[in-house]
Amino acid sequence: MPENEGQFLQDVYPAAMVHGGVGRFAFSPQMHPLPPGPEEANSARERLLSCWSSWRVGDSPVLLEKSPPNLTKIAWLRTVFPGAAFILLARDPRAVAGATAKWRDASHTDLVYHWHVAYDAALDAIDQNDSIVLRYEDMVDDPDTVLTHIGSALGLPPRKHELQLEDRFATLSNQNAGYLNGLQPRCYGRGAWDRLGYEL
Repeated sequence: MPENEGQFLQDVYPAAMVHGGVGRFAFSPQMHPLPPGPEEANSARERLLSCWSSWRVGDSPVLLEKSPPNLTKIAWLRTVFPGAAFILLARDPRAVAGATAKWRDASHTDLVYHWHVAYDAALDAIDQNDSIVLRYEDMVDDPDTVLTHIGSALGLPPRKHELQLEDRFATLSNQNAGYLNGLQPRCYGRGAWDRLGYEL
C-alpha cells in the first residue's frame, strides 16, 4: 500500500487522490467533512475497523492511522472514534514542499500554501484534551524525550522488549537541510507555520 497509509485500505471515504492528491487535497471542500450523526458515525467506525483489521500486526491495543489527509478530517474522526487521541506532527513547510515536489508538479509556493491550509484546519480542530502537537525537528533532535512524552500523555506503558527496526529507521536525523539549502529567499507572510513556531 502506498506509504503504509490506512486511507488506501478502506472504502468508507475516498482517498486523497480522488480530490487532488498529494499537495492539493486540502484545497478540496470534500476533504473537510463535517462530523457525522450518531448512526453514520457508528456505521463508519464498524466498517473502518473491519477494513483495517486484516492489516493489524501483533496484539497491540492501540490502532495508529497516519494518513496525511487526516489533517483535514479531525472533527469527523473524533466523532467516528470517540476517545481517540490525535498526534499532530508538523515539519517545516518548506521542507515538506521540497519532499512533495517529488510527487507533485506544483510550484514551491503552492505546496507551502497547501501545507498552510492543511495545518490550519488541523490546528483549528485539535483539542488540548485529546491532542498532542509535535514538530519533526524536535522529534529527531531528542526522540527519547518526545516518545516518552507521547507514551505518558496517551497512558501507554513502556514496551517490555524493544522492537526490531529496519536499519533505515534505527537512527533519526534531520533531513530538512537537503530541501532548505539553495532555496531563494522569499516572503511567505503569515500562516499556520507561525502557530507552530516556524520562522519562514
